Amino acid sequence: MEENVEHILDLNDDWLVFKNTIELLSKDASELIEGNIFYQEFTKKDEVFNSLFIDNDPDEELNLLTIEALHIILINVLIIIERQLSDCLPSGIFNENTKGVHKDLRVESRTVSTTNIVSERDFANLDRLRREKPNANTIALEGINLFSNNKTLKWLDSMSVEKKRGYLK
Repeated sequence: MEENVEHILDLNDDWLVFKNTIELLSKDASELIEGNIFYQEFTKKDEVFNSLFIDNDPDEELNLLTIEALHIILINVLIIIERQLSDCLPSGIFNENTKGVHKDLRVESRTVSTTNIVSERDFANLDRLRREKPNANTIALEGINLFSNNKTLKWLDSMSVEKKRGYLK
């Protein structure tokens, strides 16, 4: 899990490079139609790639229109990147280079779950309980769920009879 946390936090730099690349291309997308590759590991060179770039139509008007369309698309992609990744980019609350962000973020993040399986399981149980007990209110269903998750029965069984009576009163 430690490697996963390191990988997630290291993505901050990758996202910044990606954002900066999109920002540059949104101003001048001519490099894209020339076939320049920015991410070698993610680019698949096949007949589609060749038809778009290598065998490109020398029609200058079509190329200008294509560049204009790419500018519009990339500006919108840039807006989405800045919105979706704002916490990971510089000045974001999860970017270690942001002033005020705790420098031990990596250490603190090691105990954070990398999935939301527990929450999904809770909602699946709540959904099942709603079907099984349609007249039960939300608080009752939540109590059943908490009773199960917290292993309350096991905790009560471990107590003496007097102590258990005191809690149940």
